[in-house]
Amino acid sequence: MEKFSKWMKNATQGDANATVSYDIQHVFKGDGEEIPVPSSFFCDPNWKKMAPFYIDYIEKHKLKEPIGTNIFGSYDNLN
Repeated sequence: MEKFSKWMKNATQGDANATVSYDIQHVFKGDGEEIPVPSSFFCDPNWKKMAPFYIDYIEKHKLKEPIGTNIFGSYDNLN
């Protein structure tokens, strides 16, 4: 997560209101600008170890379908 946090801080110019999409495919700046997350983060061995915990959390705390799909991205893509 340290690498991701560094990347996100640089990509958003330190925007304190930046958020990450539900499927971790995009970062949204406070002004609504959408920044795609580089795919290299998903190929990292550490990410592959951490992803199951994140996916389990999402499964237990799913949002209503229109919110999860239209605002935060696709759970299926993450899985």
